[in-house]
Amino acid sequence: MALRSLSLLACAVLIGTLLSVQPATVPPARAATVPLDGFVADMVFSANGSRLYTADWRNDAVVEIDATTGVVLRTIDVQFRPNSIAMAPDGRSIVTGHDEMGGLTVISLPSGVRRDVAVTRGIDDIAFSSNGRTLYFTAGSYWLGLLPVPSY
Repeated sequence: MALRSLSLLACAVLIGTLLSVQPATVPPARAATVPLDGFVADMVFSANGSRLYTADWRNDAVVEIDATTGVVLRTIDVQFRPNSIAMAPDGRSIVTGHDEMGGLTVISLPSGVRRDVAVTRGIDDIAFSSNGRTLYFTAGSYWLGLLPVPSY
C-alpha cells in the first residue's frame, strides 16, 4: 500500500510539473493577405498550384485568385451560397456545394460556363472520384450521395 501511495504521489508531482511548464514563446508568423469582400467558406488550389479558388458564401460566387500575386482574376456567380468547393482531377472544372437551398454547381474553368444540379438536401462537402466522372457529396452527417458529373 505504501508503494502504491508513493506511485500515485509521484504521478501527481509529475503531472503538476508538466502542467506548470510554460511553452516557448513563438513570434506570430507574418502572413500575406488578400482582401476579399465576402466570406470564404472553402477553398481549393488548381492542380499546378497557380490558382486558388474560393467559395464566397456571402456573394454567391467562386473567386479565382492568382496564387503567386494574390490578384483576383475573376468572379464566377453561382446559385445560392456556396459552402464547399472541389477541383476535378483534370483541373478543367470545379464544383461547388450549396448548403441552404441544396444543389451543386459545376463550372468549366476554361469557359466559365456553369451547370446547376438540384439535389434534395443542402450540401456540406463534395469530392470528385479519382477519374473525375463521379461526384460524391454529403448532406448532414447522415447522408452520402453520388452522381455522374454533368456534361456541358
